[in-house]
Amino acid sequence: DQTPHAQPDKQIASPTVPAHVLVVEDEPLILMATADMLDELGYVVHEVGSAEDALDILERERIDVLLTDVGLPQMSGTDLARMVRDRWPTVRIVFASGDESAKSASGILDALQLSKPFTLDSLQSVLSDG
Repeated sequence: DQTPHAQPDKQIASPTVPAHVLVVEDEPLILMATADMLDELGYVVHEVGSAEDALDILERERIDVLLTDVGLPQMSGTDLARMVRDRWPTVRIVFASGDESAKSASGILDALQLSKPFTLDSLQSVLSDG
């Protein structure tokens, strides 16, 4: 007995609350493209262009994943990641960089590496690890 007013429940496919991802990237086009990909994958996205702005967001918002470039103005992405790990130890760290040594340079053993340029598939893959 189906009623004509029944609407499919869109929450069935994704019963969990979407993760909040903080993207730190000083190149506006890369920041925008990354945010669009994350949005398409169903994440809640917070976008900033510097480590200092990222710290402001972390003070105010629940963040699950930090996705950071390494070569940022003022404070580097590796320095930011170390601060985040010290102050918010549950935040997952992902380095988005062409520099493959970012993870080892940071000293954060469980950090993930996403090589630039990256695709929607590689972004989804690295975020589903761990």
